Amino acid sequence: MTAGRWFGCVIGAATLGPIACTADRPLAIHSVSVPAIVRVGSPVVVIGVGLTGARLQLTGAPVEIPLGATLLRDDGWETATAAVPDSGFWRPGQRIGGACVMGAGLEQWQTCVPIEARFRADWQAGSVALTAPSGAIAWTQSVDVLGEDLLLPGEGVQFLDIDDGGPAVPVAVVAGPSQTRDRASVRVAPAWTGPPGAKRWRWRLRGTHRGISSTGPWTPEAIWQLQEPQSLLAPGSVSRGNSLPLALHGVPTGSQLVWAGKWTLADGSAQVWPADVGAALPVAQDNVAIASSLWWLSRWPATGPQPVAFDGTLHLRVLVGGQAWAGSPVPVQWQVATLQQRVVIICGTGWLAALQRLGLAAHSQAIEDQMLAVLRGHFTGLAVTLGTAPVAGEALYLTFFDKDPNGLGLLGVEPGVVKDVGNLQLDEQLGGLNHTARKAGYAAYGGVFLGEALGFSAKLHPHSPVATPQFDELFGATAPSLGGTAAPAGAAGPATFAAGTALAHVAAEIAAHEIGHALGLAAATAAPHHAGDHPGWIMDAGVDRPFAERAGLAGATQSTWGPIDTAYLHAVLAKSKP
Repeated sequence: MTAGRWFGCVIGAATLGPIACTADRPLAIHSVSVPAIVRVGSPVVVIGVGLTGARLQLTGAPVEIPLGATLLRDDGWETATAAVPDSGFWRPGQRIGGACVMGAGLEQWQTCVPIEARFRADWQAGSVALTAPSGAIAWTQSVDVLGEDLLLPGEGVQFLDIDDGGPAVPVAVVAGPSQTRDRASVRVAPAWTGPPGAKRWRWRLRGTHRGISSTGPWTPEAIWQLQEPQSLLAPGSVSRGNSLPLALHGVPTGSQLVWAGKWTLADGSAQVWPADVGAALPVAQDNVAIASSLWWLSRWPATGPQPVAFDGTLHLRVLVGGQAWAGSPVPVQWQVATLQQRVVIICGTGWLAALQRLGLAAHSQAIEDQMLAVLRGHFTGLAVTLGTAPVAGEALYLTFFDKDPNGLGLLGVEPGVVKDVGNLQLDEQLGGLNHTARKAGYAAYGGVFLGEALGFSAKLHPHSPVATPQFDELFGATAPSLGGTAAPAGAAGPATFAAGTALAHVAAEIAAHEIGHALGLAAATAAPHHAGDHPGWIMDAGVDRPFAERAGLAGATQSTWGPIDTAYLHAVLAKSKP
């Protein structure tokens, strides 16, 4: 029986006396979907509960179908997909009138539903038709294949042989909905279409079921029009890392965008861009190719004159049958925006958990706002934008957590394996598991682990070289682990305000340190940190950055970039415009 499911109970405010309830058996089956014509390998979809490990018995069939892993739907039902197995006892034309799920419960329950299907042992490729609006097609488009008895997933393989007067080219046919046999599709691709223009094609269906091949008849020749990819230009400026103001439709994967023209640089000089330089285009959702400016704007060293405008042409280059087809050139005139390194700070559940351990969760938003203000101050004069909302395009994402998942008690980790010297990679995730770092033996989980700030407590860690009574004085009143009481909501008193301000500075300093690693710091050294203690330097090692400096306490050297790091940041990041 299944706990929690009952019938025969009347429960309400007016019910008097004991209530007798009978345990309900599990509703093992909701529905079974099979095609009207069933073959070996045909897909069977079962919806119910308790399906894992069960078996499906088709009425009158010589075999049971084992149900494997199930998927839980949003409505609480489970879905299991199986395939009709082979058997020497199948009879051609055998009728199937029902399906039962067999379970191994205490009651040996089984639940059945009616279905209507017949078994067919063989398969014969028949005539098919292709349909497209007005006979016009484009690369990446799906074209419908209509037939009477197409193979379904699992039953075998099928192709269209397409003949344009030369050797026939086989094109894979993708089956349609799992319970119909009258519709499938083929993807229009340069491998079988050739270059755009008028086409004269005929085709036939060919496939294999249970190791037996079958070939259908050739269709009459038809005339189709293969369109060129469509380019849509948009006005505006471009910047490194962002998508170009350009939408490209009907562009197959592996295509290139080829540029030719003149770049104007910031010092007034010009640089000619040769016509044979191009970049591969990824095909995104809805068959639209996205072109990023990163590949060409990153060709210039950050220390030299930067491009400010481009005046020239672009065209598409597509590999067609081993040769390159070039589309018509499109004139472009674009201004180049100042390079910006965008940073998104994620203060989610980990941030709140850390503040709860320090007794400051009621003032989370105020501390977050102050942390962002301090962090922005560290990047004053640099082309770095900081915020908490996700942005379109490339950005560096830094996540706050409570405890260090690496088990090292660290305040933060930038889980890169090598430095990004020159800040050539604008898109990074400084949060969560980095598999490459794990394989290389580095701390694999990145982010800021703010709850580990309790490591500065002299009361909790009396033998730690970084512990200080100053931490206990600030947080002793609010941190439960120090005997304090969590600060209430509302206006912050002097003690709560002082603790929150110190924590905001500590969080900003750790975040700046990890962002600095992502940008390529520490500068002028192969090591991750500068050797020795340089008062206030953000990129010193952790033991050389005392709590008073991190927290911005009076009398301590304030956290800042060292001069060598400042020079580096100004070299790899263009200065912000006034």
